[in-house]
Amino acid sequence: MFTIDCNDQGASYTEAKANFTLSQYLQKPHLNTLNKFLPRHPNILENDPDFQVSIQVTLLACGGLVIGACVFHRVVDIATMVNFIRTWASFCRGDYREFNNFQDLSLGSSIFPQLTSLFGDYNMANYGNHYFSQGKNYSVTRRFVFNASAIAVLREKAKSDAVPNPSRIEALTGFICKRLMVAVQKNNEKPPSLLFISHAVNIRKRWDPPLPENAFGNFTWFAAAFYSLSESEMEVSDCVETMREALEGINGENLKELEPERAVKKLIESIGIIYENDEVRDYRPVWVAHMGDAAKGRTMHQFMFIEGKIGGEIELWMLFSEEEMAMLENDPEFIAFATPNPSISI
Repeated sequence: MFTIDCNDQGASYTEAKANFTLSQYLQKPHLNTLNKFLPRHPNILENDPDFQVSIQVTLLACGGLVIGACVFHRVVDIATMVNFIRTWASFCRGDYREFNNFQDLSLGSSIFPQLTSLFGDYNMANYGNHYFSQGKNYSVTRRFVFNASAIAVLREKAKSDAVPNPSRIEALTGFICKRLMVAVQKNNEKPPSLLFISHAVNIRKRWDPPLPENAFGNFTWFAAAFYSLSESEMEVSDCVETMREALEGINGENLKELEPERAVKKLIESIGIIYENDEVRDYRPVWVAHMGDAAKGRTMHQFMFIEGKIGGEIELWMLFSEEEMAMLENDPEFIAFATPNPSISI
């Protein structure tokens, strides 16, 4: 759908210095300063960035360092970025075997060829308004940690006949969904009628036949789960059932039916419907690490899961408006399971 004009300028590299140690910073992480470790402002709409990859190395007072990386999302997804960083790290160790993990860069374009005929129909303004906050109602970032025992309790709550063994992420997402439903209904005179959660799905393994896990490009589709806010009795297990059904719908058979032109049209149509409908509140959970304070360029609603440092724990990074964040932070049942921004052990 888009082309990337390579200017052969390579990657941007920046060095910075900080006057604190790593242990000092991790004792009580200040999320609003995380972006200072990045080489450019994250999560903003850029049509033609100077560099596809930008790196910043920040040297700390203790002799340690922090590596911050930004990539042009139109070129790669998180799986490709992780593969790139893993290969880079292997090169630094003198191990060049990882180089073989880079697949033919033409694989993505052969499956999803450029669609110039649709370019005029693709409304970048609506895309930007849907995925990025506008005006004063911008997102703020908060970090919470669920320990192994809390997750075990939530997995029990998430069980049902349809989903007898929910995953940790399904249980946490179902729990957050339920608490969001309660918060939205309680704190809005005219709450939206639907809660929409869009799950970013890596389709490499779901393609038929499966694609290499290190296939270069964007191989992401979205599983949409809708929850009626009128169903006040919906429990965590009900939320998980709806989520599992949406995820199981992203399979090889259904993906093959979405040939490129039809797939793009469907995505554009879905974004338009959600953006134009005030009765829908949408959230997007993704399995990636994230950056710090949002400011006005950050995406509007997201929650992200990251493996914690202590065995079995999971970090939850949330990006909501200040009003919505306050709803959850003042929700006793949410805080009973989630610890706000604890120290990071090293």
